[in-house]
Amino acid sequence: MIHVYRTTTSVSLWLCVSTTIEN
Repeated sequence: MIHVYRTTTSVSLWLCVSTTIEN
């Protein structure tokens, strides 16, 4: 579970960063 949680968090952060860069 922890591994999945960390992976999801990493993806969420990556999406936030990508969106910020595009904007």
